[in-house]
Amino acid sequence: MSQGVKDKIAERSTDEGVIAVKVGSCGKSAVFAEILCETDFAARNDGFKALVNNVLDAGAGSSATNAEELGAIPLEETTVDQVLKIAINTIGENIRLKRFGRAAVDGDGFVGSYVHTNNKLGVVVGFKTGKAETAGNDEVKTLARQIAMHVAGAPIPPLSIDRDGVCKDLIAKEEQTIRDVMNNDPKDSKKPENIKDKIIGGKMNRFYAERVLPEQKFVMDDKKSIKEVVEATAKSVGDSIDIVWFERWALGA
Repeated sequence: MSQGVKDKIAERSTDEGVIAVKVGSCGKSAVFAEILCETDFAARNDGFKALVNNVLDAGAGSSATNAEELGAIPLEETTVDQVLKIAINTIGENIRLKRFGRAAVDGDGFVGSYVHTNNKLGVVVGFKTGKAETAGNDEVKTLARQIAMHVAGAPIPPLSIDRDGVCKDLIAKEEQTIRDVMNNDPKDSKKPENIKDKIIGGKMNRFYAERVLPEQKFVMDDKKSIKEVVEATAKSVGDSIDIVWFERWALGA
């Protein structure tokens, strides 16, 4: 393939691809990547899948924390960046490593993961436990996967593991929107400011309940919150279990 052809391919848009996740052998860490190509046909190609696995393995065995660092990691007697360029020749489509990340649980704990069947959405959730052996419990393993599936499928994707983690600008915008609606309502506009504040507080509680992961209703049983589901499993296995972080990556996001 001539250099001119290579350059033209490299200019083509990459609107398809995959989200890939790999949990470490210790079960307490994970790496995740978004690798793009031009068509869904190429994304489902066995050669492309093998390429993704090799890149993810290289990332897992390195200290890379982002796509730029991963690109310089050794792979197949060259680098990840060069391997991707070689794959462009083989597959015939532009291929791009858009992003790469890693996360781990400090101390005792475990990681739950889920990748949607179309490989365009991946979730990793970190859990902290009181005892190391809890991670090996089958009930806990089921919980880990179910919570990851919830993060993937929740009607409103969670924003944080607690209220403090929600973007302050988003909170301010939501509060102002509620206040503007009240002030434009002939009935509500006449209410004292302290009453308006109480009403806004109640509406904001519902806002948080829809967006803070532990407060969300569990997609597999909407009579329970995520917090209640985690606490029930913790009680069953006789240990403490806490969600300490999560990552939700969607293709093109």
